[in-house]
Amino acid sequence: MPLSYEVDKELEVPDGAFDKNDIATILVTGGRYGGHWQLTAIPLVNGVPTDEAIGQIMTAQDNRPDMAIDTAVVWINDACQKADFKLAHFENKNNLHSPDEAPYFASGLFFVDRRK
Repeated sequence: MPLSYEVDKELEVPDGAFDKNDIATILVTGGRYGGHWQLTAIPLVNGVPTDEAIGQIMTAQDNRPDMAIDTAVVWINDACQKADFKLAHFENKNNLHSPDEAPYFASGLFFVDRRK
């Protein structure tokens, strides 16, 4: 069961984030501050993160990075449904953090399809 969360910035995927196949790749990354996870969505353009935060949430207190990403799945999926998009796929990337960083950072890749 995902964590409860509050939306700090509604997720809005800009047109420029979608490739020629109408797929946007979004990096969700964040850290744990005082027990709460703050997660930010950033689009990748040609595989490179942009400087633009396109959404942000703060979760309830928890010390599990995988739970933070599970919560991001719910957040991104809900935002996709509102925009009439589809969350096509996601990948948990928490394994990319070193053992010392792992308890404090969470990352995932999300693939959003805007085709009808």
